[in-house]
Amino acid sequence: MVVTRSGACFLLGLLGLGFAAVLAGCGADAEPAGTGAAPASVGDRPASGSPSTAGSPTSAPATTPALREARDGRDFAACLDRDCQVEVTAGDVIQFAPEFVTNTFLVDQTAGERVDFRVRDDRSGALKGYVAGDGSVDTGDIHVDVTWLADGRLVLTFRPR
Repeated sequence: MVVTRSGACFLLGLLGLGFAAVLAGCGADAEPAGTGAAPASVGDRPASGSPSTAGSPTSAPATTPALREARDGRDFAACLDRDCQVEVTAGDVIQFAPEFVTNTFLVDQTAGERVDFRVRDDRSGALKGYVAGDGSVDTGDIHVDVTWLADGRLVLTFRPR
């Protein structure tokens, strides 16, 4: 799993019957936008059990308007192909098509600008973690962007990786 953020992160992977806890030290906006800082690697093994391939971080152009609505609203069925943008709240479950490694993304809790989540895949089982503020998470075969809107709503953007 690779986590790219500008806040705090904690990840707990459940591997078979054993537990592996990893604490990720994430910077607090230490780099100016667009500097291309490399993402922080979390753990020795990505959640999918395959080597992690993190691409170069990119920054959005300065003229991009602020996100106001999720492209797919609350239509979680739009996520079956792993390409969607949905507004979520605590308790929501996003399912992906069975042919993908990552099966389910569960939103456990949202408080302040922190989202606690669980991810299930067909290789390593379950992964539990959180993202505080805006950021992104790569796990299994999906990339997730976390965006907090000005009014406190949470939008997750999923895409294949």
